[in-house]
Amino acid sequence: HEASQWFANPSSGHRLGQKAREVLDDARRRIASALGAEHGDIVLTSGGTEANSLALMGLCRAKKSRSHVITSSIEHASILKNLKQLEKLDQIDLSVLPVPRSGRIQPSSVLELLRPNTKLVSIVSVCNETGIYQPIPEIGDRLKNHPAYFHTDAVQAVGRIPMSVKAWKVDLMSFSGHKFGAVSGVGGLWVKRGLKLNPI
Repeated sequence: HEASQWFANPSSGHRLGQKAREVLDDARRRIASALGAEHGDIVLTSGGTEANSLALMGLCRAKKSRSHVITSSIEHASILKNLKQLEKLDQIDLSVLPVPRSGRIQPSSVLELLRPNTKLVSIVSVCNETGIYQPIPEIGDRLKNHPAYFHTDAVQAVGRIPMSVKAWKVDLMSFSGHKFGAVSGVGGLWVKRGLKLNPI
């Protein structure tokens, strides 16, 4: 918990600021290593909820024309509530995929909901209620020929199961630090290089 010892602006030129920058950069590198990613593609947030909001709002508000979004019925509230709010504001068309009794989403069922204007597919990696792993790499593989972006809420997965953003074929991945030993109130979003998000 070295980060909790350095309360300074990491953009400042003074000694404490420079040390805070070192700690911050080291944290980004370590997170990126765990995700099989580049440290420059990690956006740090106040937690998993903000990371999810940034992924959804940053993408869905970036396009002027109305787009389609697919998610599942077992997502965390920070996914479902944000998407339902965007739907209520008439900014997206939303498809919520029902999950079978097994609790595991079938990749083919995601494909069945795809439309030409599908902008985003957001599927949780591990359900926080049941602990059931979802077939994220298989879904990512099925989406590779469609222009939709693929986001996964990996809050329950990062630090617990082996993963790689490349192997999982995702474009965005949310995580929360307290799930793998970081200080509370820290999370982040991995964003694929070149993907532009609107600030929220």
